[in-house]
Amino acid sequence: MSQLKTQISPAHPTIRVQAGRRIIACTAIVQSDHILLVQQGRGPSAGCWTLPGGRLSSGEALSAAALRETREETGLDVKLNGVVGVYSYTGKSGGQRSRFCFSAEIIGGRPRFDGRNIRDLRWFRFDQLPMVHDAILWKPNVLRKMLSDIQHGQRLPLDLLRNFDPAFKAAA
Repeated sequence: MSQLKTQISPAHPTIRVQAGRRIIACTAIVQSDHILLVQQGRGPSAGCWTLPGGRLSSGEALSAAALRETREETGLDVKLNGVVGVYSYTGKSGGQRSRFCFSAEIIGGRPRFDGRNIRDLRWFRFDQLPMVHDAILWKPNVLRKMLSDIQHGQRLPLDLLRNFDPAFKAAA
């Protein structure tokens, strides 16, 4: 069973990630009482709904990965405006993962998906999510924790990740 732990909070101003842990960046795009989810098209999570996001490329910053993955999966350009949390879990292969979830707002682009890597994208009302069956959600315990944090307005400053991404350094 996956372990789930939010690694950051206002009481802990910086975070550390263990060596060898795979890093993923994802975005939470909320409009009114809706959140944008994508349906995976390939791999072990094919058919499952999740937040737009994916793995960092070698040498890529967290912010760049979140922006790139969101654009690739949804066709939307976004601005990151906060950190929802960092969620740790065990992947299907047994490896440790850390998923950095950012709150984001749309600043451009048009919703689209390729039909291969992403089968669909859809706006879900928050009050619909409890009725969505776990079998069609990516890592349901992790995703439901992220969605709860998003719905309840958890947003920490981007500066929290200053040790991981120079784009998040507070202006002096």
